[in-house]
Amino acid sequence: MIVENILSHQLTCQLQGKITYASEDIATSINMSQSNFFKHFKSVTSFTPLQYIKIQRLQLARRLLKFDNQDVTGTAFAIGYQSLSQFSNDYSKYFGINPSLEIKKI
Repeated sequence: MIVENILSHQLTCQLQGKITYASEDIATSINMSQSNFFKHFKSVTSFTPLQYIKIQRLQLARRLLKFDNQDVTGTAFAIGYQSLSQFSNDYSKYFGINPSLEIKKI
C-alpha cells in the first residue's frame, strides 16, 4: 500500500508538471533498491511502475473526455503526452476505441 500511495503522489505531481517519472527516486524515497522496488511493485499491482502510470494517465484521459467535455488534443496534452498520435495509439490499444470515436459515442 505504501508503494501505491507514493506512486499515486508521484503521478499527481507528474500530471501537474512538477516532476518527471524516475523510478530510482521513488525507490530511494522508500529505502529500496530499484530492482527490489520493481519486484515489489509488480507483485502488488501486477504492473511495472511505468505501466501503472500509463494506465492511470489513460484512465484520467477517459474521464476528461467523457465528463469534462475536453477535446482529444487538450486531453492528450493535459495528461502529459507531447504527441497526439502517440496518445491516440495508446488510448486505442488500452480501451479498444479511438479517443475521437469515444467522444462521438457520448
